[in-house]
Amino acid sequence: MLEYYYQGVPAWDWYYPYHYAPFAQDFQDIGSLNIQFKDSAPFTPFAQLLGVFPAASYVVFAHFIFSS
Repeated sequence: MLEYYYQGVPAWDWYYPYHYAPFAQDFQDIGSLNIQFKDSAPFTPFAQLLGVFPAASYVVFAHFIFSS
């Protein structure tokens, strides 16, 4: 967590795949884990919007998506 604040985002494409945060006891042996992130680039603003808006709102962005 400190890496995020002092060195920036370690991996732009990583996400937490669960709906709930882990319990404190889940961090019991976290020091023994070898956690590595792959280098990646940040998402474009348009890609961020597509990730936030509901799927049904694609109609609003259809012009940008399907235009050549």
